[in-house]
Parts: sequence; structure tokens; C-alpha cells
Amino acid sequence: MGKKVLLISYTALMASSPNGRTMQSLLQGVPSSDLALFCSYGLPDKNSCSSCYKVSNKDAVKALYKPESVGHIVDMASLGDTVVANEIQNDQPKGAKKAWKYLFKELIWSIGAWNNKKLNKWLEEQKPDCIVFMYGYAVGLQKLAVYVAKKFNIPLFVYTCEDYCLKDYNYLNRKKISLVYWLFRKITDSATEKLFAKTDGLIANSDSLGKEYQKKYNLKTVKTVMMASQMDFIYNGKVDDIENINVCYLGALGHYRIKALIEIGSTLQNIDPRLKLHVYGRTNDVFKELLISCPGIEYHGFVSYEEVQRVMRNSTLLIETITDDPYINKNKKYGFSTKYADCFACGTPLLVYANEGIIETEFAMEHKCAFVATNLDQLESALRTALFDSDARNKQLDNAKRITDIYFNNEKNC
Repeated sequence: MGKKVLLISYTALMASSPNGRTMQSLLQGVPSSDLALFCSYGLPDKNSCSSCYKVSNKDAVKALYKPESVGHIVDMASLGDTVVANEIQNDQPKGAKKAWKYLFKELIWSIGAWNNKKLNKWLEEQKPDCIVFMYGYAVGLQKLAVYVAKKFNIPLFVYTCEDYCLKDYNYLNRKKISLVYWLFRKITDSATEKLFAKTDGLIANSDSLGKEYQKKYNLKTVKTVMMASQMDFIYNGKVDDIENINVCYLGALGHYRIKALIEIGSTLQNIDPRLKLHVYGRTNDVFKELLISCPGIEYHGFVSYEEVQRVMRNSTLLIETITDDPYINKNKKYGFSTKYADCFACGTPLLVYANEGIIETEFAMEHKCAFVATNLDQLESALRTALFDSDARNKQLDNAKRITDIYFNNEKNC
């Protein structure tokens, strides 16, 4: 038996969730027998950890009147191999991102729903040697990480792929900074300051994000570990006949992507009416209607991660995109998609359609490992090259294989 690791993460270790899959990738070198999990959302995949304690947002509210019974130990034996994301949506926050809702939630968590006899007994039984905390602005989880580190006098390591604490604007919505938002930030920023004062090391998903944290919190130890891929690289550089071309986007379908996806679908139709963008992912009814109404888009809905990998293998071109918008550009500046590693590692060419100031675009341009269009004027030309230029496709794939071995290699990242 090696060192016992306690993972504290809002999302459980589950392949059906991007954040869950990220932490599975990061901690793949830790045997499940040495890994315990505290989470708020979802349920862990079977055999992903030895034990799991869950406190949901509803449980946190329950702590107001029944603190000693908050949360529960998950019955690991009853879990299936995976938990399908649409079966666990009840744990997700509902409604628009209104500052008062988030302030209310953080105030509830600040009371200390995590600090009860049942949880403390579970922590004692786990006997953790170190903590890995997946950073988010959730006050309760930050407080828990610091509490456990002090309780057991053990190292605390933080993983981040987010820049909430670095933002100087209202990141919940496009509104100006109100008194309510200011209070929300005071609470979350105070918890984050205490978290990093106790942190022994930071793991970031990019060099640039790690440097920003190091500068703000005067951190001594900062490492970069990018999302690894378990896919084998199989060259898929041949140019297909127009009837057999499959251009695919797979992933999150938030407001920050819909307009860009529609622009890609429309541009494909300009090139040839037989070309369509195949879109895979879950979204709300409003965005779904926008996608379906575009003649250049065929919407397939949510599919399993196994199906995602199959579609990637059989596509002609993969798409990663973020709508070019001043607010979105700021909000998604440091955001690496969890599927980025698989896009490079699978052997199918990738086209990135996003503003040049976004880290995904900068990475693709720096390493010449994907086709890039930074605005609508460049999009048609980039698509034509990516679909019909065999030499260009194979050159991009050579670079994609090279950077996969450097940044997304399972063994090296482990």
C-alpha cells in the first residue's frame, strides 16, 4: 500500500463528466485502493476510489437544521461501471447564474456543512497522507481542504484549470459588479487566500495559468500537467470524397459556443451543400432549437465517452470552437477543453475556430498542431485547407503526434 490520497472535488470521479474525467486522468497513477473521495455532485465510477463521502447542495441546506446527519458515505458496491450524466442532474445548480443565488449557496456552505461527527469519523478511517483539491470557488470545499490539512498535518496540493480568483469582473454573468456580487467575491476570495496560504504545491493545466497563480499567491511550487489521453494515435490524414466527409464537434454546448458552431455549419454549406457539421453534446431546449434550425448542422445529442472516441476516429475533421465575443474571450481565456488531448491523440485533424487571445488558439498556433481560424473571414479558407489539402492535413497530424508525446502522454503525465 502506498500513500493514501484524499481527493476533495465538487465533481465525483466519473468519466461521464469533464471535470470527473480530468481528475481521473490526473490521479491515474494512484491505485484506487489508496484513493478516497469527498464530492458534492454525481457518483464515482465503480473501482475509481476506495471510499466516497458525498455532501450535495441539498445536504448543505439540511445542515441548517440537522447538522449531524449531513451527507452520506456512498455504497461503492452498488455502483455500476459508469454513471450516465443525465441520471444525476438533480445535483446540479438550477436556473440562471444570478449573483444572489450563488451568494446564498456560499453562505450556506460557509456555515460548515462539511464539519460533522459522521464526516470526521469517515476522515479518521481514511487516514490520508496528503490531499489533492480540485480548485473551484466553492467556499465549503476550500474550507474542508484547509481543515483536513491542519487536522492531520498533511500536505495539501491544489489542481486548477480555472481562473475564478484571477478575474476582475463579474464572471457569473455580463452584468456590472453589484453589491451582491461584491459580497460573493469577498467570501470566495477570502476562502481562496486561506487555501493558498496552506497549499504546499499547485498543479495547473497550462504554464501561463500556473504563472498567474504563482504571482498572485506567491507560491513556491507550481507544476504544469495537461490532460492526458489514452487513445492510440492512428493517422487519419486522407482526403475523403465529399459525400463521405464528416466534420464533427463533440463536447459542451454552452452559450459561449452556439454562435460559432452555427457559423461553421453555415460556412460548410457555402463550400458545398452536402457538407454539414455533426454536433454531439447536451444542451438546453433554446440552444438545441438554434442548432437544429441551421441547415449546416446535424445535432445528435449526448453520447457516451466510448462513442465520442469512436466518432473521433471516424471523422474527417474535428472542431474546437469558442464564440468570438469580448466577454467570452475574457471568461474563457485559460480554458482548455477536456477533450483537447483526445483531439490531438486520436490521429484525426483538428480545426480551432476561436479568438487568438484564448489559450487553446495560442497552443494550436504555437505548436502548429491544428488548423486555426481566428475570425469569420478566415474560416472558409481554413476549412477548405483542412478538408481538401492532403499535405497540409498530414503535416498537422505529424505535429499533433509530436505534441501528444510531449504534453498528453499518459506515462509522462503520471
